[in-house]
Amino acid sequence: MKYVVRDPNFDSAAQLQALTALVNDKVDVLIVQNPSVTLLVKELKRAEAQGTHVIQINMASNYKSDAFVGADWQEVGRMLADEVVKQCGTASGKSGKVQIVQGELTAAASVDQVGAMMDVFGKDKNIKVVSNQAANWDANTALNITATVIQQHPDLCASAGFWGIMQSGTAQAIRNAGKIDQVKIYASGEGSQLDCDQINQGNFPRFLNYKSTEQGHDLVTAAVTLLSSGVKPGTRHLAYFTMSEWVDKTNATGANCFAIPKAK
Repeated sequence: MKYVVRDPNFDSAAQLQALTALVNDKVDVLIVQNPSVTLLVKELKRAEAQGTHVIQINMASNYKSDAFVGADWQEVGRMLADEVVKQCGTASGKSGKVQIVQGELTAAASVDQVGAMMDVFGKDKNIKVVSNQAANWDANTALNITATVIQQHPDLCASAGFWGIMQSGTAQAIRNAGKIDQVKIYASGEGSQLDCDQINQGNFPRFLNYKSTEQGHDLVTAAVTLLSSGVKPGTRHLAYFTMSEWVDKTNATGANCFAIPKAK
């Protein structure tokens, strides 16, 4: 097996260019994380039409390919929202003001999580979403957005974000405002050491881990299954969902906090 990685560094144009080149090379399996639900659809269809198996990881497109491996984003959104309601809902006696920090507006993770969260929030009259903005997966953008929100709403009760690394910027803004003990900050994410650091530093009370290490194992399983099945690409639609788990100071260690390899 020859394993090739292309990292566009959050540049959608570069990702499309890299994907097009790999499709042209007619590789056996493509594993793709979509920046949006529409951008890469044409190339994913072309890949399967010419005999390449396509596995979409974590953020799916509008096209259903051979396999999907990743989080159930609607369930993740519901779990985040349920936790926020516990802290800020009618029974809490608090303001109920909530901030949402999205990633990319058109990414599946954002679309599905927001939809599920708003369904949950709509059932508690005390919850008021005072800000719902996209930080495009960037911690500095999340910091700047949140700095403005906390000025406008000093009685903010909670912030829910869609990636731990991005949400670390939110935590820094709230800490800078001297309200880290007042505003509860939640995030979903892959479960790296950086996420556990936020817990251990007192920035996140809890973190919703969708376990990207398990996703890595599932990706290999999906690829082997597709290659050994003998079926034509585009004729099967497998799904491997990882179960999300809450991480706090009691379990922010070991397998829940994988180390990020240092660049050589």
